[in-house]
Amino acid sequence: MNTIGVMALLANLVCLLLLARHRKDNLNMSSVWLCSRNDIIANISVLVAAGLVLPDLAVGLLLTFVFAKSAGKVLSQSWRALA
Repeated sequence: MNTIGVMALLANLVCLLLLARHRKDNLNMSSVWLCSRNDIIANISVLVAAGLVLPDLAVGLLLTFVFAKSAGKVLSQSWRALA
């Protein structure tokens, strides 16, 4: 599980680096960048949870907070774009 987790983290890091210069281009690129960032946070959380044997509930709550915050940002940008 750790091997696949590290491989997924590296792949997501490459994607995030490729998207970094385009994250301010438009709403779609900003959203894709946020999703890639969230994937990295999720990868790191899984690796930390596996390494420290943290309860799944704590990791799940942390990820829920991060994803909800990102979704709120995308929604607010969308509403501004519609206005």
